[in-house]
Amino acid sequence: MSNAVIKIKEQDLVLKVRKNIKKEVWDDSIYHNFINQLTGSRDYQKEAILTALRFMCSGQYQNTLELAKENFENNFHLQEKYTTFANLEKQLFSINNYTVSLDLATGTGKTWVLYGIAAIMLSANKVDQVLVLAPSVTIEEELIEKFKSFATDDNLNVLLDMTPPKIINGSESIIKNCICIENRDAIYNNKRSSILDSVENEGERTLILSDEVHHVFYSEENKWKEFIDKINFRYNIGVSGTCYYSNNDYFNNVIYRYSLKQAMEDNRVKMVEYVEESNFLTKNDNKWQVIINSHEEIKKKINQRPLTLIVTANIPSCRKVALEFKKILETKYHFNKEEIEDKVLVIHSGRDALEDRIKLKSVDKNDSKVEWIFSVSMLTEGWDVKRVFQIVPHEERAFNSKLLIAQVLGRGLRIPNGWNYQENGIPKVIIYNHAKWAPNVKKLVDEVLEIEKKISTSIDENSDYNFTLINVNYKPSRTSRKIKKLDNYNLFEKGYVVLPSDNQIETVETKFVDINNKARTWSTQISNKIYSINELAEIMWHRFEDLPDDKDGKMCKKYQKEWNIERLKKMIKTSLSKSGNVYITEKLKQVFLSSMGVIFRADSTIVDYKTIPDEFIEISTKELKKDYVSGNSLSDEKVLFWTQESIKYLTEEEKEFFNEIIDTTNAYRQQEIKNVYDFKTPQTMVIADSDPEKKFIKKLTDPSFNQNIIKWIKSNSNGFYFFEYSWRKGEHTQIGKFNPDFFIMVANRVIVVEIKDDDQINNTDLENIGKYKAAINHFKIINQHLKNQDLKYKFTMLTPCSYENFFNKIKSNEPNEIDKFNSDLDAKILNYND
Repeated sequence: MSNAVIKIKEQDLVLKVRKNIKKEVWDDSIYHNFINQLTGSRDYQKEAILTALRFMCSGQYQNTLELAKENFENNFHLQEKYTTFANLEKQLFSINNYTVSLDLATGTGKTWVLYGIAAIMLSANKVDQVLVLAPSVTIEEELIEKFKSFATDDNLNVLLDMTPPKIINGSESIIKNCICIENRDAIYNNKRSSILDSVENEGERTLILSDEVHHVFYSEENKWKEFIDKINFRYNIGVSGTCYYSNNDYFNNVIYRYSLKQAMEDNRVKMVEYVEESNFLTKNDNKWQVIINSHEEIKKKINQRPLTLIVTANIPSCRKVALEFKKILETKYHFNKEEIEDKVLVIHSGRDALEDRIKLKSVDKNDSKVEWIFSVSMLTEGWDVKRVFQIVPHEERAFNSKLLIAQVLGRGLRIPNGWNYQENGIPKVIIYNHAKWAPNVKKLVDEVLEIEKKISTSIDENSDYNFTLINVNYKPSRTSRKIKKLDNYNLFEKGYVVLPSDNQIETVETKFVDINNKARTWSTQISNKIYSINELAEIMWHRFEDLPDDKDGKMCKKYQKEWNIERLKKMIKTSLSKSGNVYITEKLKQVFLSSMGVIFRADSTIVDYKTIPDEFIEISTKELKKDYVSGNSLSDEKVLFWTQESIKYLTEEEKEFFNEIIDTTNAYRQQEIKNVYDFKTPQTMVIADSDPEKKFIKKLTDPSFNQNIIKWIKSNSNGFYFFEYSWRKGEHTQIGKFNPDFFIMVANRVIVVEIKDDDQINNTDLENIGKYKAAINHFKIINQHLKNQDLKYKFTMLTPCSYENFFNKIKSNEPNEIDKFNSDLDAKILNYND
């Protein structure tokens, strides 16, 4: 038994809400059509809405305390984190009402979820009014605009048996069937007394929805608790994409999570890349050139103006960095002041940023010329801006916690409308962090995105085990150093300065890694600033004037006389000649100036400044996509099946992790197939997603059972081979996509297998009945298409108790016997009476 500690991840701490509901208490199927119309294909939004409604309305829980207690008793991760339930209870914000959070990645549409919950709670007469609270006036305005568009949408309203809710803000009194949207600051400071007066005795019949609820626990907790306790609100649901406390701990009351990583994998938001290595972040001028070059390259690729967002830690830094950048645009890129003001916004809470804050509201419009935004980190929250493609955290402090990283990433995640994946590929946002922060950034980013070691399975395209299936289409830092003065020092004693080699044009390479640990190296050229010999001599001569404690100027005059302009020019020429340099670059200028440093006193300080069937189609198993399994999954429910041949398909990084997996002391769930000829699949390795699948694959690879198996594959869980199915939930029909688990060739049969657990025999889900009926009809259509051929498809829904009989039919190698086979679950469903 291994004593290895498994890292607790955010998903492990989510409080599960039971799905078994008495229909007479709460029947959410009444609202499925409304939710489907509202959310479209965004299934995670549907599940978030339904989870919140089940928690508040199903009668299974009286409060948050009951939900937390049930989860603590059944979740060893919670037990490991909190040790005792008393510890968890102590940390819960509120326990005697329905107070929970929904974790939805930034850019995935939290507003849709908020409106869905609000409208259904009003329609179901669970509450009389809804109060939606936001952290800022900007977000308040955006929520009002979006909620009004929902409330006036006839396609939505016809699906709810109610008068559309009235959308108001805090300037109006709250009335029945209204949704009031206000910023929390107005509540705390009693700027909207009409709100508090309206709900004073209505806590039981008022739903509180909080957008960006992490603010509550980050900086507003005392005020927030006072507000909730004063009115004694019964329902209190918060949403956020950054559910972290200030100490990087994950919220303890999350009931649904759609992670940033999952959103990226589902192409709901942009992919993230960040700097792992680079040779450019030494001088600010060079840094800005590289970032500008990258910005321009993105502009050409996507054929629109991108936005680069520079995030600073505070207002003084924001002002300073923006001014430095504007000067570079003016001097190096020759933009005039009007052009610069059109291109660059500086956003903070100061008075001098008022005009730019007004412009900020329209940066996503087609006629906006803005391409660069400098902002203090927290102020950009709530944007619905889709053209951010680069983010530059200027100081490490702007990027040194899970909350900040999640917020910074969140600013650039939204995908532009109508993005052309075929032409432009997967949209990415580049994080230009300082390379020296990379180890810490990687650690925090990996934790935020729940990245861990993974190993991939793929298809050997040259394998003899590949086959074809038939499917159907239906109609920078700042440092200072002390310089010690040397008495009687003979400045430039050699008559020259030893210089490093440098060029006017410099190639800069930057290595980026994305969330899947996929690396790419990007090269660009920057132009170093060039000084003439005369210019440098003048700079050096005037440098003598900076000698400290030289009040009467004697030392300055001494050195200026000894090293006059002409002698300095001669020394510079000699230095260039000996070093082979042609140009005096910024770097060489700094070397010359540094060589003068020894004449300064000991207390002198030098400061250095160092992102209907219609078509039959053939699908080759060669099209099966890569699949991945994580170490955490192999420590829990999944099992990796492999052979010695598997190793040659692994990357070097994967080989290292693979050796960890097969080390039995690490307690990973894995199974070696000793004889490669028993592994009759073109897949390099196979992942069993559950114990029933593990048992099935063991028999597939057992020589006692597999002699007549020609070849097989385990299909991807989505995207490779699928067809639609439907089932009834309550009074409404639900539609889904069915991806069967296994395809096995035996004789002239393709056996299609879906694996389920034995408990489905006595308690069959209506959804599985829908899958079964759709599969029987689907493969019947295919067999009719193949009626003049020997090939035939057979579908079965198998559970472990039927494995022996199934493999005995395969051993018989008689197609007719295979056709007659029914599993226990097949028989149960075939006998099912609608």
